[in-house]
Amino acid sequence: MLTFCRISVGGRKKHPLRSDMTLRDGLGEILKFDQPPKRVISLVPSITEWLVDVRVDVIGRTKFCIHPKAAVQSIPLVGGTKNFRFDTIKELNPDLIIGNKEENYQEGIDLLKKDFNVWMTEIGSFQESITCFDQLSTCLEVKENWGVLRDKLNHQYRLHIDKDKGTVVYLIWQKPYMAIGDNTFVNSMLSDFGYKNLIKTDRYPEVTMEEVIRLNPEFLLLSSEPYPFKQKHVEELQSQLKSTTVKLVNGEYYSWYGTRLLKLREDQVTGEY
Repeated sequence: MLTFCRISVGGRKKHPLRSDMTLRDGLGEILKFDQPPKRVISLVPSITEWLVDVRVDVIGRTKFCIHPKAAVQSIPLVGGTKNFRFDTIKELNPDLIIGNKEENYQEGIDLLKKDFNVWMTEIGSFQESITCFDQLSTCLEVKENWGVLRDKLNHQYRLHIDKDKGTVVYLIWQKPYMAIGDNTFVNSMLSDFGYKNLIKTDRYPEVTMEEVIRLNPEFLLLSSEPYPFKQKHVEELQSQLKSTTVKLVNGEYYSWYGTRLLKLREDQVTGEY
């Protein structure tokens, strides 16, 4: 494993940091390496896809890291996003582990930090994801590969920006119903795609169908993940919301930051199936 030092942002160390050998993670912590990390484990599905696309040697992934489908089949599993296989991770001996504050569990991350370099992400918007990958690509020495994809991704993003599609409620779970609220990456993408989210509560609040009916959104979007809404749910809810357009959407295009958006066809502006 590469040697490193972890420096708190408010610390007293004043020696200069080589910008190409350091990472400031999304939680404000800095990792400094003596050489670029080569063996990387990703605990975040969207980041796994990005790493593969920019040709980083990904030596471990979670069972939810399913893209790119062909490439990830040969990458060893290290558990789920919230239950890591610590023995497997130790055997793989990564130079760097990449996690996410929301998708992973704090206890497991704290245990990994005792033995490995762990960089945590917290991404709230498309622009924040670009900044994150800019820094990561420099540290991992894939800046050129990322530069090509970055240009394509920015172009694809601009294609789908819309000023006004209408009001929306975006459901991610059933029994109980849960919706996308404020201060989330998905809410930011909804706004970018031209929707006005009527759910003003932070994060992922529970909602009742009576509340949704009262809000009377122009659109009710049913996400493919984490709950796999199907056409039968569209028909059921459409019967209760006569003046609302209810439709399925591919949740990956709203919640996966990174290169997933490149797969969105130009005729799928809102990410529908």
